[in-house]
Amino acid sequence: YLGAYGDFTNLTIPDASFILPLYCAGSFLAMVEMGADGMDPQQSKIMKNVMRGLALVMIPFSTQIPQGVFAYWCTNNTWSVLQTAVLKNKPIKKALGIWEPPKRVAGEQQDLMKMFNASMDKLKGVSEEEVKKKEAMEAVEKTEVFSHKPKAKKSKK
Repeated sequence: YLGAYGDFTNLTIPDASFILPLYCAGSFLAMVEMGADGMDPQQSKIMKNVMRGLALVMIPFSTQIPQGVFAYWCTNNTWSVLQTAVLKNKPIKKALGIWEPPKRVAGEQQDLMKMFNASMDKLKGVSEEEVKKKEAMEAVEKTEVFSHKPKAKKSKK
């Protein structure tokens, strides 16, 4: 029994004090605010606004959920917020060998395969100079493939 904060002894009934729905919405909102890295800034803004609205809407809809569900949900949200906060810390990322995601170029759509290959190159220890050479060669190959005209067929007479 938690006194003035409510009775959490029966986890099959909803929380009459609304502490758990409010905490869950707040921790969900904290996750949203912390974790939109690597997205296009315009998409990030839209997604954050949608998720902020969802955090507010979930409060009245979750008031009738049993407290046992919140025991799991709030714990999961708390660990997610803590994990995100720890893994965004630059000294910790450096100590664990976690690299920064590839930087987005303004106005350019990121190719998922390009991002995957960049990550794999980073894992393999390929230097940035080698990656740039590889990309330049690929660009030249694409240009050569598309610039060649098909050869005219020789007619047999």
